[in-house]
Amino acid sequence: MTFGDRLKNLRKKKRLTLGDLEERFDRGKTAFSNYENDIRKPNMHLMTELADFFDVSVDYLLGREELVKEEPEKLELVPIVDISMGQAILKSDNIVGYKKVDKESVEGGEYFYLRITGDESMINSGIKDRDLVLIRKQDEIKDGDIALVTLQNKVSLKYLYSIKDHFVLQADNPKYKPIIIDHGEIKIIGKAIEVIRRL
Repeated sequence: MTFGDRLKNLRKKKRLTLGDLEERFDRGKTAFSNYENDIRKPNMHLMTELADFFDVSVDYLLGREELVKEEPEKLELVPIVDISMGQAILKSDNIVGYKKVDKESVEGGEYFYLRITGDESMINSGIKDRDLVLIRKQDEIKDGDIALVTLQNKVSLKYLYSIKDHFVLQADNPKYKPIIIDHGEIKIIGKAIEVIRRL
């Protein structure tokens, strides 16, 4: 199987078009057609980006090794959403990849990974720039949970407390002041479950 065959198979498994890849990796209209037809090969930088995006090794793309077959019933693909804090959330074009996780760890709900970008408001809770935070979608949160919410159509990840008819969004960084807001002015997206540190 050639590099082009492997790339095409991976693309189709994600139900992506050539145009989707060209837009995602900022390449010209014929670039990925040439790659899939083995007319050209990408440079090593793009090869590495493709390997990360499709969750395979560069050696697999180059035909030096085969994928290790996992038992499909034990794995789940969880989408990775990459946005900057303060931007709009959960559009399909925010999904930049998928992470394989043990199916048992994400049973009983709908999950996604949020990649934290350009934000230090929860740094003292161990959530830093470029970390992945596993979010379970739910619209109710207990006091003191770390919640992902939208506030004026912008994203915020903070400790959440309810006081009478107000919510308090509390950062874990003294540089950030608490935000006090009416219940009806925010939408709860989900609860932070775990953090994966990028070294």
